[in-house]
Amino acid sequence: MDKTIKTAFDGINEIYQVFIAGNFAANNGLTGQVSKQSRMLNSKMEDVVISCLVLSAEQIQDGIFNVNIHVPNLENLPSGIPNAVDNTQPNYDRLNELGRAAIELLDDSWLYNSHFYLERAGEIIPESKGHFFNIRIRYHALRQDRNN
Repeated sequence: MDKTIKTAFDGINEIYQVFIAGNFAANNGLTGQVSKQSRMLNSKMEDVVISCLVLSAEQIQDGIFNVNIHVPNLENLPSGIPNAVDNTQPNYDRLNELGRAAIELLDDSWLYNSHFYLERAGEIIPESKGHFFNIRIRYHALRQDRNN
């Protein structure tokens, strides 16, 4: 039997291709890159990272993928507190701009034998020296096993 089961790699590649086909980086002035699974170490740019949480192996495959949009914090003026360690603040405007553009691109995408749509329209999550906007994608694919 010839199996055409989708893997996490396939789902990540399909979502990645939607970003590439939609020319997301150029159309939105992304300073970094769209990448699969992980971000470049110590990146201080705006980056998009696509990862898989889970993907079933049933006849109709069901999965959950994350799209994380990383944006560096804005530098603040000195706080006047001599022992302040972090004097930055989230760049909410840029997180919102990139998040909305990604949501528009990803919502209800139909491909040859798969379909994905928004499960969650975003959550703002702090990280070291920045924040990221997490979009949760629900992914469905039709498993097409064939007898030879």
